[in-house]
Parts: sequence; C-alpha cells; structure tokens
Amino acid sequence: MALFHSQTKITWQRQKPQQIKQRKPHKTSRPRKGEQAHMPKEIFDVDEFIEISRRAEYCDIKRLETMVKLKLRTPKKLYTLKVEPTKAEEIVKKLNCEIREI
Repeated sequence: MALFHSQTKITWQRQKPQQIKQRKPHKTSRPRKGEQAHMPKEIFDVDEFIEISRRAEYCDIKRLETMVKLKLRTPKKLYTLKVEPTKAEEIVKKLNCEIREI
C-alpha cells in the first residue's frame, strides 16, 4: 500500500502491479525455510566417489604434501575425497569427468 496526499485528505490506495518494485532476496548466513544448505560433502568410500563422478561436471585435484584432495562438482553439490598421493593416480584414471589440477 502506498500513501498518497490529495489536498487536505490523506487516503490509502493500492499500488498497481507495475508500480510495485520486486525486492531481491536477502542474503543470510542460513538457508531459508525449505532450502538446502550448500555445503561440501566429504566422501570416504572410493567406489561411491567414482559413481558420483558419472554425473559430475568436473573434478579438481589439489595436491598437498601429505594427501591429495579430489573435489567433484555436480550441479547441486560439491563432493570431496581425501586420499594418499599413491592411491590418487589410480582413482583419477577411473573418473568419468573433466579433470583439473589446482
């Protein structure tokens, strides 16, 4: 509702739909009711990780001194797997998506 002033009398009138501005959703730290949180999910089973790679867009590989992190990006979620550097090459060969080195 909008407030309009006509001479001495103040009246309330409804705005027409084209006059109402669309508000942008407020960014909050928590998801709204009914929405899911977009947090990465850590996978501990190698076979499950390879299965998820079939629907993934790409796999990021981050090599650290003690471990290798494999990150699968699907349209809805990010999945991670932490493995030893020796096992990482075997897993990378089995993945069914684009592979990127970070």
